[in-house]
Amino acid sequence: MLNEVPKNKFQRPYVISWNLTNRCNLKCEHCYLDAGGKDVRRLSTDGFADRSELNTAQCKEIINQIAEFAPEALTILTGGEPLLRKDIIEIIEYGSEKDLWVVCGTNGVLITESLAKILKDSGLRGLSLSLDSLDPEIHDRFRGVKGAWENTVNGAEILHRANLSFIVQTTVGKHNFDQIEAIADYAYQKMGAKVFNLYFLVPTGRGQFVSDISQKQYNEVLTTFSLIQKKYERKMITNAKCAPHYIKHLYEED
Repeated sequence: MLNEVPKNKFQRPYVISWNLTNRCNLKCEHCYLDAGGKDVRRLSTDGFADRSELNTAQCKEIINQIAEFAPEALTILTGGEPLLRKDIIEIIEYGSEKDLWVVCGTNGVLITESLAKILKDSGLRGLSLSLDSLDPEIHDRFRGVKGAWENTVNGAEILHRANLSFIVQTTVGKHNFDQIEAIADYAYQKMGAKVFNLYFLVPTGRGQFVSDISQKQYNEVLTTFSLIQKKYERKMITNAKCAPHYIKHLYEED
């Protein structure tokens, strides 16, 4: 149950990220939820023991609470892979009817022409897709499923044709720290992304077992990203995620 409705509109949240499911069709080695199918190794810690999902009626009640507590909030339906839920369209439609700005965080693998149309008709405002390398083999290995890169890129083309906006998200790691600018270029020039989000690894879930980049490489990525932001100013929105110290870096740089 959400708390009492804020009396001051500036006290309410404007972005709400909601993990609808722990199920996923990929096996990403950095997953902060330890999401995946039945064959994915589960962490034994108590924090990842509950794999249950809310049913459709319960999800609608949560939407009612969000709409009351944070009207018109950007509501990110994510997971796991939210498109694996059979009731995802019903959930999107209900959130849209309640005047929430509903978007979907997906790996993009399941996007088809028919699904893109259904998603748009349901009131979905946009999606986020994951792209972690321009080398399909590297991306697929990081995501744990062969063919993931091709399906995601094809999904972006489908969304572009359907005039459904999407974000491209990249997680920095030792596999791609030297490709970040090239990935941003590809997202804008080839995929037609409106936003490029660069995520820095959060060591939780399976991500706690991933060997991260060195401090020197980390700083190089911060510098590269500042150049990317200047390059795509007024063209594509670029954000550094899970890196609050990035602002400190910008002050020190300029």
